[in-house]
Amino acid sequence: MSGDQRVHVLNVTHIVADGRPDEVRVLVEALEERTEAHIELSAPWVPYSFVGEV
Repeated sequence: MSGDQRVHVLNVTHIVADGRPDEVRVLVEALEERTEAHIELSAPWVPYSFVGEV
């Protein structure tokens, strides 16, 4: 969609509890190191990004 030519395996969104984003980052970095995959994190996203039209 973005014109990026890399092969994307998975594109997901997770809502993470306040105060826990660092835990997620540590886990993702460990997974990236273990698998040698490139994992891209982006955050924070405002809550209304996840809500449909009401």
